[in-house]
Amino acid sequence: MCLVKLLNGAMGEYKNILIAGVGLSPAVLTNTVWALAHEKPPVVPDEVVAITTVTGRKCIESQLLDGGGWGRLCRQLEADGLGTGGKLAFGASDSIRILGDGKSDFDDIATPEQNDAAADFILKVLRQYTEDPGTRVVASIAGGRKSMSALMISCMSLLGRSQDRVCHVLVNEPYEQRMEPPFLFPEKGVKHKRGGKTYLSAKGMPVLSDIPFVRVRGWYEKEFRSIPPSYMQLVRKVQGIAPSPANYPVVRLNARQGTMLIGKAGVDLSASEFALVYIMLNRSKKNLPPAGWLDLEIDFAQLLECKVPGGVNWFHNFKDAGTPDSEDFRKWASSARSKLRQAFAEPGLAELLLPSMKRKNKHSYPAEKIIVDELT
Repeated sequence: MCLVKLLNGAMGEYKNILIAGVGLSPAVLTNTVWALAHEKPPVVPDEVVAITTVTGRKCIESQLLDGGGWGRLCRQLEADGLGTGGKLAFGASDSIRILGDGKSDFDDIATPEQNDAAADFILKVLRQYTEDPGTRVVASIAGGRKSMSALMISCMSLLGRSQDRVCHVLVNEPYEQRMEPPFLFPEKGVKHKRGGKTYLSAKGMPVLSDIPFVRVRGWYEKEFRSIPPSYMQLVRKVQGIAPSPANYPVVRLNARQGTMLIGKAGVDLSASEFALVYIMLNRSKKNLPPAGWLDLEIDFAQLLECKVPGGVNWFHNFKDAGTPDSEDFRKWASSARSKLRQAFAEPGLAELLLPSMKRKNKHSYPAEKIIVDELT
């Protein structure tokens, strides 16, 4: 076995860490290592970490460690001139991480509670390596349950840096099927049997596919003093600073007709509410959000000075009501916001379109989704 002490690479080089989810088929580990080592230029991992279950650990031990598969892989790569000296550290207790909740190790990920604990576990393992600027993490999503693969790529989106990779390994038929002995990587002089037929191991061909993924680490690193230890806490914090993922409907305000549409839904506003929304939407289009209701006094004064045809009823009804103040603005905003919530499929979008002044909003309604047909 390649139980070697890790050596630091040359100055400026990354230490390559392969972190793989493994189920009942440890071959995903050996095939991934083989495929990485045969890239151009070769990438031979310095360290290999398997995230698995209790049952998965037994399979790794029986096929790769006690069964000698890992040692054969190391010798094969060395014979191919791919230089494994000081690399491929695997086999120590820290190399095989057993999924669990801190109280017990898991035989499987079969319940929502186990899934939540697995998310925290995978995040913790990845953080150990992504916090080190000298490492490059290669995360393999080929093994284990689909939920494990989904959590692995999700955690990489949260923690991954520009140098990190997510990959999946595929093997040509029939080598991806169960054989005797199991196909671990293309071994010279080895034969496998399946369905009464014999297949040369050397004709098996692991192929690595890089999976593009969105890296959001740059969004939150400066926002948080420290990364939350919980997967769901980190997800919620990132969602809190990210723009809303909603499908924003077009908002159209026709000032001459006194109508407002959110998508195809009409909003029945009073004259005062319409005046407030008209001013706020114009500010949104210019990216000039008010700091408080007092900021709108000049806007309303300018609006009241407009020369508007007699047929624009909302305007004249509003003008006849007298000069408003900031307390009026607050009340109109509150009542108008309630009506907007009913028109939006996602009620929370009403707050982006017509925010309260109680707290500072980090996001606003997209200006390109707002159409205002002006009074004049």
